[in-house]
Amino acid sequence: MDDEFIQSEGRNLKIAWDKFVPHSSIFVPSQNTDDCKKLLKRACNKRKFRTRIRVGTWDGVRGVRVWRIEDKKG
Repeated sequence: MDDEFIQSEGRNLKIAWDKFVPHSSIFVPSQNTDDCKKLLKRACNKRKFRTRIRVGTWDGVRGVRVWRIEDKKG
């Protein structure tokens, strides 16, 4: 299992990267969204994932959402 802990705002967040498949998303609650976005972008780039990352408020909670986009063919 490809798990990794990302530390954001003093919390260790465990992300199961093997379950982060194309057309799925993850949400990380965060007040310091710039740092959180950078951490997530670095982790996704390390795995060569194509993603779309947005900062916003979902269900009243501020944070960063990452959508995995289908990998390039060929």
